[in-house]
Amino acid sequence: GTCLPVFPDSHLIMTLAPEKLVVDENQLKDIGDVDTDDDKDDKDDKDDKDDERDVLGEMEIAAILMITGGEKDEKLSRADRGLLRRALVMTAERVYGEKRQMLPSDLKATLETIATDMSEKPGGGPRWHTKMQSRASEMALALELMTEGFEGELFNREGEAWPEADVTIVDLGYLSREGYESQMALAVISLANTVNHIAERDQFKERSTLFDIDEAHIVTANPLVAPYFAKMSKMWRKLGTWLWLATQNLKDYPD
Repeated sequence: GTCLPVFPDSHLIMTLAPEKLVVDENQLKDIGDVDTDDDKDDKDDKDDKDDERDVLGEMEIAAILMITGGEKDEKLSRADRGLLRRALVMTAERVYGEKRQMLPSDLKATLETIATDMSEKPGGGPRWHTKMQSRASEMALALELMTEGFEGELFNREGEAWPEADVTIVDLGYLSREGYESQMALAVISLANTVNHIAERDQFKERSTLFDIDEAHIVTANPLVAPYFAKMSKMWRKLGTWLWLATQNLKDYPD
């Protein structure tokens, strides 16, 4: 069956400068923070380089969706996010060395290792605080749901998410059911990542790329996915790619 790899670009972590790998909770921005000052951007377009992808941020959003199930009441604290980002980087580095694709089960294994790691950091003292280890164990347990059964078949296998073709018909009806909000969001993000690859490759061609989403409340009403698309669309406009959202009811859009 179809598989939708969640972390297909984890290898790009290895190309980032250390200052791009923000794992310190005190330096993390809120996920919903998006600079949309168009006037400033237009003024500085000549001097600014193309916006860079936030690969670690994208991986973090996908991981949070899997851990929380997309539930608004299951938000992670800054300390949780810092721990999660450290685990993501550790996992990406390990899997890169093994020359394979990173899977949710790999992140789960890293979190389990953190939860039971009794080693000491340089200079003495435990490497991990007991509270961090407790949270790592809880996150690993939550991820287990995405590595088994239908979710495991869909998200926890290696493969090419969306093979490029002249026409791709995507029927996400199964994931549109109540209780599958996080799975739907992960599928849409996976598709958006494929569009991003095409946009980066074809940015110097004369033809524009259009990414149309019907029933757009799937994107706009999700507190994790909406900021992701806000950042992506801001970057895409410099690549000749345009995000079009359609809905039958503007109430689908959050205030």
